[in-house]
Amino acid sequence: MASSLENISPDYAAGATASERPSVTVDGTGNFKEMFSELLQERRDNLKDTLDELAQKRQEQRELQDMQQVTEVIRRIMPDGSILVTEYKDGKIAGRYRKKPHLVEVRDPNVAPPRNSDGNIIEYQQEMKAVPKFSIFEGL
Repeated sequence: MASSLENISPDYAAGATASERPSVTVDGTGNFKEMFSELLQERRDNLKDTLDELAQKRQEQRELQDMQQVTEVIRRIMPDGSILVTEYKDGKIAGRYRKKPHLVEVRDPNVAPPRNSDGNIIEYQQEMKAVPKFSIFEGL
């Protein structure tokens, strides 16, 4: 294959049309071979610089992608009093968890209070139920 490269004229390599370039001669002067080897040597010399530039561009691109990523946190108060926290990254769910509420015992208004034989209400035997205690700062 190296012998076929020697036969290519510089006009052909430069993109000259068939009518503009002279016919290929096998003169063995090696003009094209010298030009090609110089070009190859120049590329080799610039290879480290080119790789450094590419690495720098990749790093800049990664930094831009990191800056463009959008993280959004949405908190929803559910009917049972718990808080559902959903974290989105670039529009996709990255994480979700549910925070249970702090429950407090209160008297159940749906149950009739117990009464003694005299008809008085016995408060310590009243039915109780657990309800969530809301805190303004809990949702933040």
